[in-house]
This record gives sequence, structure tokens and C-alpha cells, in this order.
Amino acid sequence: MDTYLLSVLVFVIATAVIIYRDRKNWEFSLVSMRRTKKFLHLLDKTAKICPRLWNFVAYTGVVVAFYLFISGILIFSHAFMLVIQKEIKGPTGGIVIPSPSPRFEIGYGYVLIPFWFFIFLLPLIVIPHEMLHGIIARLERIKIKSTGIIFLLFIPGGAFVEQDEKEFENASTLSKIKVASAGSFANFTMFLIILVIANALWPVLADPSAIYLLNVTKDTAAYNAGLRPGMIIRGFDSQPVKTSFSAIYMPPQKHPGENISVETDSGTFVLTLGKHPRNESIGYMGISYMPLYRSPLTRDIVVFLRWLLLFEYWVAMFNMLPLYPLDGGLIMKSIAQHLFRKRWKIIVNTVSIIVASLLIFIIFGPIILR
Repeated sequence: MDTYLLSVLVFVIATAVIIYRDRKNWEFSLVSMRRTKKFLHLLDKTAKICPRLWNFVAYTGVVVAFYLFISGILIFSHAFMLVIQKEIKGPTGGIVIPSPSPRFEIGYGYVLIPFWFFIFLLPLIVIPHEMLHGIIARLERIKIKSTGIIFLLFIPGGAFVEQDEKEFENASTLSKIKVASAGSFANFTMFLIILVIANALWPVLADPSAIYLLNVTKDTAAYNAGLRPGMIIRGFDSQPVKTSFSAIYMPPQKHPGENISVETDSGTFVLTLGKHPRNESIGYMGISYMPLYRSPLTRDIVVFLRWLLLFEYWVAMFNMLPLYPLDGGLIMKSIAQHLFRKRWKIIVNTVSIIVASLLIFIIFGPIILR
């Protein structure tokens, strides 16, 4: 049996045994929950530490939530148009599913990520999200009934902070918006913190002055000049290569027919640029590359960090979409209740249906139109 699959099976079996022994405290179904009141005092105590600071955090969260809302609408609207125009022809993703394989796979309606990546990703996304929800709720004097974890069968699926529904509904519109915005703000803040740390650690993870040549397309300028996969590129036109976690800084774009020199650990190669397959006005070398990682371990760390950043941002943005019962939908509901006391249900349901339809079409549109 594959070692990776075996480790997943061991984890699932061990988890099943633990849950079975603690079964009196679980609510079982396809989605099983374990509630507790153990962490309520921690939320209360944290909320009471410098309330002015937490209030500033709450208001900042509202501003960030508005930015995420606008970003989400623009991004998904743009994706919708690309699907309509058949510019997007392949899978766009969907529900994240942990896989017993070490491979990543994106399909129609699903994203498979390696099981152990999922196990490490989940708490870094869920815990800050739910904790800040709870802290801001207590700041706004909304009771927290319990906290807990969610399992899909015997696989961790998330966590929750359960607010008192009546107290939340009776809170002011601004209080409800602050509480609903907090989770996405926590994920957005995590995104920024991880991005800063990753860039600071970049020299430890990879060589910031080199790139690794992955592939050289045959019968291109690079291939004809003698460049081959496995070479290490140090510079272009005597300008050193610069890389960071966020980007690889390449030389200014040139036109077909112009020359460019490529400095590698195997010598300097002079290329006469060809025409780019997708834009004939742009010079084309015919190479693909990646950062020069210090080791396979640092490469895996970078892959993990990139997925973590992707999920932190997308959870923050997706959660702010006006789709009930997402946090963005709760904000929409609170505003609609305040402005349209009798017609808020029609507005919330209509907008939610439109947004849900938009997302479904983005996911399955490419295969339907094909």
C-alpha cells in the first residue's frame, strides 16, 4: 500500500476511535459536531483587553469587508464574462476536498488537495476566522452559547462559534455588520502577515538571484542558442535576476528580432528573439522556469505557503459575497432589514439566488458550453 495513503488511513482510524470513545459529547450525522463551553471565558477575557483596540479592529474589519465585497463581485463578474466568451475552457474549481493522494487536482466543482496539506491548512484558516467572530460578538455584548469543531465523517471540516441567535437579531445593524465582517477580516489579516513573513524568509527558502530552467521548447530562440532544462540562469543582458516570494523580476519586454544575452552557470548565451505564439509583437525566448529552491523541503514549504495564502484570501473574499447564509449574506440581511422592514426577505432571497446562479455557471459553464 502507498505510504501516503497508509498515513491517511491511520489518521482517520485514530480519529474515529477518539470520536467513538467521546461519542456522548457528539452530535452525529453526515456533518458531526462537538460542542464545548471551555473556550467561552477566553473569548470574554480577550474582548475585555483594551476594548478600544478591538473596536478599532471591528471598524477596520467593516472597511476591509467592503473592499472584499467589491473585489469578489468584480472578480466573479469578470470570470462570468470569460466563461460566456469561452475564454475559460477548463475547470475553475469548487468545493475543497482532502485527497488521500499527494497530488493537487482541479476539476468541475471540486479542488482536491493532499490530505496532510488540508490538515495543516484548516486550523490556520478556521481558527482566526471564528475567534475574531467570537471576540467582536462579545465586544458588542452578544452572548456566545458554545464553540466547537465540525467533522465530515471522520475528517476535520471546520470549527464554529455559536452566537445566541436572538441576541444577534436584536443587536443594532452596525453591531451585526461588525460581527459578520470580523471573520473575513481575520483571514485577510492572516494573508498579509503570511505574505510579509514569506517574503522575509525568501533568502532561506530559495536563491533570490537565480532561477531554475524547467523547460526549453524545441525550435525556439532559447533552444537554438543552446539553453537546456536544468541550467541555472543568473541574469539577462548583464542585469542580475531578482526573485522574491511574490514575484520573479524579468528584464523589460523586447520585440521579435532583438537580441538578449542569458547568463547561466554554464556560460552566456545570446538569443535572437522569435515571435510570441499569442502575440507576435512580443519577443519570445521559449523557456519556462521556477525559483531555485534551497532543497525539496523548502520547495514544499513554498507550495504550502502559496496554497495557504490563496485560501486565506479566497475564504475572506468568498465569505463577503451577498449570499445568505455567508457572512456577506448576513450583512446584506441586516442592511435590508434596516432599510426595507417588510420586503427584506424578497431582496435577500433574490440576490442570493442570483449570486448562487452566477457561481454555479462559473464552475460548470465551461463544460456546458463545450
